[in-house]
Amino acid sequence: MSRVIIVTDIHGMYQQLTRLLSLCQLDYDNDIFVCNGDVISRGTVENQIRCIELLFDLEERMKDRFHWIEGNHERDMIRWYNYVNISANW
Repeated sequence: MSRVIIVTDIHGMYQQLTRLLSLCQLDYDNDIFVCNGDVISRGTVENQIRCIELLFDLEERMKDRFHWIEGNHERDMIRWYNYVNISANW
């Protein structure tokens, strides 16, 4: 039987994310994982990057059983990134 595991408001807390994943004993072949946004914005930059990398690894491993929902912090980062790239090309 598969479970739906929803994780939200990680905010760059890598240690807490890894602990949570360990506690829920994620079944990569059967469970459905939903990342409900706000992966970044707090914690060290290093830990924010580690969270994103870990979730990318989960996405690769779980394929269509992994789902991202963009949070406001990700949206703001993407807007800032696009603005910087557009401005640099002027």
